[in-house]
Amino acid sequence: MLKNRRVANKKANQWCVILNPIESELNKTETIEKIVEIFPLSIEEAAQLVERTPIILLENLSYGKAKAVKNLFSSISADILLTDDTFLR
Repeated sequence: MLKNRRVANKKANQWCVILNPIESELNKTETIEKIVEIFPLSIEEAAQLVERTPIILLENLSYGKAKAVKNLFSSISADILLTDDTFLR
């Protein structure tokens, strides 16, 4: 019984947050600023990250934490995808 809980918990913590490609230069700038605000990255590092999309920002999260990260980007037009699909990663 305990083993089943561990497996279920492990599976529940398999969510990742993916930043999809951004078309508009304005949206890229907003996304770079938001990434610098959230993560300990320089503007140059965040700009490189945005240029290399799609890219996984965070992985091995619970759904609630992944959704919270997505909500941090809700004020800008960044296309954030939440998935627990191993093949999509």
